[in-house]
Amino acid sequence: MTRSNIVFGGLVTALLLLGAWLGYLLAGYEKLATYKLLNIIGIVYGLLGIVVLAEFVTKNEPIKAFMVHWVAGVLLWAHTIIPLGALAGAGIGHSLPSAAVTAKFFVSFFCYSLLVLAILEAVVFNPKFKRLQGLATRSQSFGLILLLSGVVVQLIAALQDFNS
Repeated sequence: MTRSNIVFGGLVTALLLLGAWLGYLLAGYEKLATYKLLNIIGIVYGLLGIVVLAEFVTKNEPIKAFMVHWVAGVLLWAHTIIPLGALAGAGIGHSLPSAAVTAKFFVSFFCYSLLVLAILEAVVFNPKFKRLQGLATRSQSFGLILLLSGVVVQLIAALQDFNS
């Protein structure tokens, strides 16, 4: 077994445990407001997008490569594994007050993530078109996807807040 396989297995396990802990923790809230969770996620996406597009990243080839190859890859896996772990955590805490809301939120978030992850994988992590294969283009696309995702998630959160 190679070192990269061990690191990958450790990453997946850590993300799964993080998701399970998060799902169990959120299920314990008396009245969980999912729009607040979406707002936090949108802010994190926006901040990551700003970091990726920051001048110190765009002018530094090793950091740009790190963002495109490692951060994008970890983000892809985190969006897949954490919601699954959170579903398990909400299932473990099925008798907690917000277990059903937590499970519904993470199923919805997982479904939304599939669309964003398909775009991220095709444009940033493993681009198929020659025009998109340059490191600068991939880095700029990654930052743009993060910023746009953050804004969309925050708009969804605002709309949910109106209806609550």
